[in-house]
Order: sequence, then structure tokens, then C-alpha cells
Amino acid sequence: MVWSFELGTGLITAPNGKSRRLTGNERTVVYALSQRDGQAVSVEELAVQLLIANPAEAKHRVEVIVSRLRRSVEQAVEIPLPLYLLRGTGYCLRDVRVVED
Repeated sequence: MVWSFELGTGLITAPNGKSRRLTGNERTVVYALSQRDGQAVSVEELAVQLLIANPAEAKHRVEVIVSRLRRSVEQAVEIPLPLYLLRGTGYCLRDVRVVED
């Protein structure tokens, strides 16, 4: 099952053809994770990409953004986004093809 993510429009489309437009922070997370092709991206790296300046807030804010991303995409497309937490390592995203327009 391959998902697609249109970088220019922020539209993520599930294998069932349903889609949802992502917010700015959600786009940043999906793009950063998709560039690693299933490899983990640390919370610290995501915080840098999201321009979170306060290290004390970084972990919590990244977790909130990821949680909302998962929930809202699943509600919209009725399939869980293949975004995984790798304990002690970070997050990874699998089976998402980026379409640059």
C-alpha cells in the first residue's frame, strides 16, 4: 500500500484514493520523514525542521504534532498513516511517495 504526498499542495492520498490537505507543521513532518525512506528521524531533528527553538518544549510539541497528524489523517482517509515511533530513536514513515510539482 503506497501513499502519495504532493509537496506543493500538501495533499496526502491514501491507497484507497481518499485524501486530506495537511497543515504547515504536518507537511514539515511528513516531508522530513519521507526523505529518510523508512529510516528513523530523531525528535530533535524534527524539532529543528519545525523551528521549535526551546529544547525543553521540543519533545512534547513534536509528539503533539505527530499525534494530531495521525489522528486527523486516519479520520479523513479511514486508514492509519504508516508513521511509527521507534523507541529511543525517533519516528519513521513508510510507503509514502513524494510528488514534487
